[in-house]
Parts: sequence; C-alpha cells; structure tokens
Amino acid sequence: MPIYDEKHIPRTDIDILLSDTEYCMAVEVKRRPDGDDVKRHIKRMALIRQYPPAEVKGKKLLGAMAGGEVDIDVREEAYNAGLFVLTLTGDLAALLPPPDGFIPKEW
Repeated sequence: MPIYDEKHIPRTDIDILLSDTEYCMAVEVKRRPDGDDVKRHIKRMALIRQYPPAEVKGKKLLGAMAGGEVDIDVREEAYNAGLFVLTLTGDLAALLPPPDGFIPKEW
C-alpha cells in the first residue's frame, strides 16, 4: 500500500496494514530482516504518521517487523525501538513474545 504526500507523490509503502477501531499496525515483511530494515521501518513509521492514509487517521499507530527468520539481535533492536516482532511460517504469522518491560511505541 503506497503512502502519498499532500501533492500525491509516493513517499513510502506499507507491506501489511492491520486496523481496528482504535489501532493500526504497519508491518514490514522481509524474509530475514536485518538491522538496516529495522532502521528503515522506523523512518517509514514517521512518514506514515506524517502522511496518514484514511485507515490510520485518528488511530494509534504501532509498528512491527515480520520475517521467516528473525535473528535475536534484530529482535532486540526492534523491541528497543518499540516495534513488535512476528515470525512467518507457511500461511501463519505468530507474534513473538516481547521481553519483560516491553512498551510498544505509538507514532
């Protein structure tokens, strides 16, 4: 899903956008995410908040990284940035349990 600025110029994209009445979660999906992917997603989250699509307006925005394999150091970097982490197996996605004291960041 592309994210456009006020001049309708594409600024970024969202792989998966989950939404309910109070929250939206932008999920970046990579086969095997690395630290640079986490950093890019943090920048993406700021752009999504700056140029929110209709589904995001007026809602709390959360972020997540998803991958078929997510190394422990990448998980730690994502958690430290306030992102959730999901693992993908076949047709299923599972939320990896965050560490004690984890506080998700709201953009």
